[in-house]
Amino acid sequence: MRRAFDYDELDRKIGDQLGRLRVERGIRQLVLAERLQTTQSMISKVESGGRSLKVREMPQYARALGMETPEFFEKILATIK
Repeated sequence: MRRAFDYDELDRKIGDQLGRLRVERGIRQLVLAERLQTTQSMISKVESGGRSLKVREMPQYARALGMETPEFFEKILATIK
């Protein structure tokens, strides 16, 4: 029997990786929020897994972190293997 996929765990892993990428680049949540034209609270929710990051938002996050989109996807996908 297949185990149900845990989307909450996936959101936590992706959020954790986003936080790591942000910290590695020396960017505070507030600065990232300004770059994404959102709030620090929303960044915090995404990083804690409380809000899912939509696929269509990922290129914006990549640019805000100073990354190319393929590299960003690669780093995010590496966390869920």
